[in-house]
Amino acid sequence: MKSKNRSKGLTLGFGITSGITIGLIMSLLFSYHYGTSYQPSTLAFTAQFANPLTAITLSIVLWGLIGAIFSLASLVFQIETWSLTRQTIVHFFITYICFTVLAGLCRWFPVSWLIFYMPIFVSIYVVIWSVKYLSFKHYVKQINQKLSKKITN
Repeated sequence: MKSKNRSKGLTLGFGITSGITIGLIMSLLFSYHYGTSYQPSTLAFTAQFANPLTAITLSIVLWGLIGAIFSLASLVFQIETWSLTRQTIVHFFITYICFTVLAGLCRWFPVSWLIFYMPIFVSIYVVIWSVKYLSFKHYVKQINQKLSKKITN
Protein backbone atom coordinates (compact mmCIF):
# COMPACT_ATOMS: atom_id res chain seq x y z
CA MET A 1 0.00 0.00 0.00
CA LYS A 2 2.86 2.39 0.80
CA SER A 3 4.32 1.73 -2.64
CA LYS A 4 1.05 2.70 -4.36
CA ASN A 5 0.74 5.86 -2.26
CA ARG A 6 4.35 6.76 -3.00
CA SER A 7 3.71 6.21 -6.71
CA LYS A 8 0.61 8.45 -6.60
CA GLY A 9 2.60 11.08 -4.70
CA LEU A 10 5.36 10.98 -7.30
CA THR A 11 2.77 11.19 -10.07
CA LEU A 12 1.18 14.21 -8.40
CA GLY A 13 4.54 15.87 -7.77
CA PHE A 14 5.63 15.31 -11.35
CA GLY A 15 2.31 16.67 -12.62
CA ILE A 16 2.49 19.83 -10.52
CA THR A 17 6.12 20.44 -11.49
CA SER A 18 5.37 19.80 -15.17
CA GLY A 19 2.33 22.09 -15.11
CA ILE A 20 4.30 24.94 -13.55
CA THR A 21 7.23 24.45 -15.93
CA ILE A 22 5.04 24.33 -19.04
CA GLY A 23 3.01 27.31 -17.82
CA LEU A 24 6.14 29.36 -17.17
CA ILE A 25 7.66 28.50 -20.55
CA MET A 26 4.41 29.31 -22.36
CA SER A 27 4.05 32.62 -20.50
CA LEU A 28 7.61 33.56 -21.46
CA LEU A 29 7.03 32.65 -25.11
CA PHE A 30 3.80 34.65 -25.27
CA SER A 31 5.42 37.58 -23.45
CA TYR A 32 8.28 37.70 -25.96
CA HIS A 33 5.89 37.31 -28.87
CA TYR A 34 3.31 39.92 -27.84
CA GLY A 35 5.23 42.54 -25.90
CA THR A 36 8.29 43.81 -24.17
CA SER A 37 7.30 43.05 -20.57
CA TYR A 38 6.55 39.77 -18.84
CA GLN A 39 2.89 38.78 -18.52
CA PRO A 40 2.17 35.57 -16.58
CA SER A 41 -1.18 35.26 -18.35
CA THR A 42 -3.60 37.22 -20.50
CA LEU A 43 -4.17 40.92 -19.88
CA ALA A 44 -7.74 40.10 -18.80
CA PHE A 45 -6.32 37.85 -16.07
CA THR A 46 -3.51 40.09 -14.84
CA ALA A 47 -5.73 43.20 -14.85
CA GLN A 48 -7.77 41.65 -12.02
CA PHE A 49 -4.90 42.18 -9.61
CA ALA A 50 -3.44 45.37 -8.18
CA ASN A 51 -0.05 43.71 -7.80
CA PRO A 52 1.80 41.76 -10.55
CA LEU A 53 3.22 39.49 -7.84
CA THR A 54 -0.30 38.32 -7.01
CA ALA A 55 -0.96 37.58 -10.69
CA ILE A 56 2.19 35.47 -11.05
CA THR A 57 1.55 33.66 -7.76
CA LEU A 58 -1.99 32.74 -8.76
CA SER A 59 -0.77 31.77 -12.24
CA ILE A 60 1.75 29.37 -10.69
CA VAL A 61 -0.98 27.84 -8.51
CA LEU A 62 -3.28 27.40 -11.53
CA TRP A 63 -0.49 25.91 -13.67
CA GLY A 64 0.28 23.48 -10.84
CA LEU A 65 -3.40 22.51 -10.61
CA ILE A 66 -3.54 21.89 -14.36
CA GLY A 67 -0.50 19.61 -14.10
CA ALA A 68 -1.98 17.85 -11.07
CA ILE A 69 -5.26 17.21 -12.87
CA PHE A 70 -3.61 15.68 -15.93
CA SER A 71 -1.26 13.52 -13.85
CA LEU A 72 -3.94 12.29 -11.44
CA ALA A 73 -6.41 11.69 -14.27
CA SER A 74 -3.87 9.34 -15.85
CA LEU A 75 -4.33 7.04 -12.84
CA VAL A 76 -7.66 5.86 -14.33
CA PHE A 77 -5.58 3.88 -16.82
CA GLN A 78 -4.32 1.79 -13.91
CA ILE A 79 -7.80 0.51 -13.06
CA GLU A 80 -7.42 -2.98 -14.46
CA THR A 81 -11.09 -3.91 -14.07
CA TRP A 82 -12.13 -1.19 -16.53
CA SER A 83 -12.02 -1.55 -20.29
CA LEU A 84 -9.74 0.75 -22.28
CA THR A 85 -12.84 2.45 -23.68
CA ARG A 86 -14.20 3.23 -20.21
CA GLN A 87 -10.79 4.42 -19.00
CA THR A 88 -10.44 6.70 -22.02
CA ILE A 89 -13.92 8.19 -21.67
CA VAL A 90 -13.50 8.86 -17.94
CA HIS A 91 -10.01 10.31 -18.49
CA PHE A 92 -11.26 12.51 -21.31
CA PHE A 93 -14.12 13.99 -19.28
CA ILE A 94 -11.98 14.56 -16.18
CA THR A 95 -9.33 16.38 -18.19
CA TYR A 96 -11.77 18.26 -20.42
CA ILE A 97 -14.00 19.54 -17.63
CA CYS A 98 -11.22 20.39 -15.18
CA PHE A 99 -8.92 21.94 -17.78
CA THR A 100 -11.77 23.99 -19.25
CA VAL A 101 -12.68 25.37 -15.82
CA LEU A 102 -9.06 26.22 -15.01
CA ALA A 103 -8.46 27.75 -18.46
CA GLY A 104 -11.54 29.88 -17.83
CA LEU A 105 -10.15 30.98 -14.45
CA CYS A 106 -6.88 31.84 -16.21
CA ARG A 107 -8.94 33.84 -18.72
CA TRP A 108 -7.15 32.18 -21.61
CA PHE A 109 -10.21 32.60 -23.79
CA PRO A 110 -13.69 34.10 -23.49
CA VAL A 111 -16.65 31.80 -22.84
CA SER A 112 -17.90 32.52 -26.36
CA TRP A 113 -14.88 30.59 -27.71
CA LEU A 114 -15.98 27.29 -26.15
CA ILE A 115 -17.52 26.28 -29.48
CA PHE A 116 -14.04 26.52 -31.07
CA TYR A 117 -12.15 25.23 -28.06
CA MET A 118 -13.94 21.87 -27.79
CA PRO A 119 -13.01 20.52 -31.25
CA ILE A 120 -9.42 21.68 -30.73
CA PHE A 121 -9.23 19.92 -27.35
CA VAL A 122 -10.84 16.76 -28.78
CA SER A 123 -8.46 16.74 -31.77
CA ILE A 124 -5.36 17.14 -29.61
CA TYR A 125 -6.67 14.47 -27.22
CA VAL A 126 -7.30 12.00 -30.05
CA VAL A 127 -3.84 12.55 -31.54
CA ILE A 128 -2.05 12.09 -28.19
CA TRP A 129 -4.20 9.08 -27.27
CA SER A 130 -3.61 7.45 -30.68
CA VAL A 131 0.16 7.90 -30.47
CA LYS A 132 0.23 6.45 -26.95
CA TYR A 133 -2.05 3.57 -27.96
CA LEU A 134 0.13 2.66 -30.95
CA SER A 135 3.24 2.94 -28.79
CA PHE A 136 1.83 0.58 -26.15
CA LYS A 137 0.56 -1.79 -28.83
CA HIS A 138 4.08 -1.97 -30.30
CA TYR A 139 5.54 -2.52 -26.81
CA VAL A 140 3.12 -5.40 -26.11
CA LYS A 141 4.00 -6.94 -29.49
CA GLN A 142 7.72 -6.85 -28.57
CA ILE A 143 7.03 -8.48 -25.21
CA ASN A 144 4.96 -11.21 -26.86
CA GLN A 145 7.75 -11.87 -29.37
CA LYS A 146 10.28 -12.22 -26.53
CA LEU A 147 7.95 -14.58 -24.69
CA SER A 148 7.45 -16.66 -27.85
CA LYS A 149 11.22 -16.97 -28.27
CA LYS A 150 11.65 -18.09 -24.66
CA ILE A 151 8.91 -20.69 -25.02
CA THR A 152 10.40 -22.15 -28.21
CA ASN A 153 13.93 -22.26 -26.75
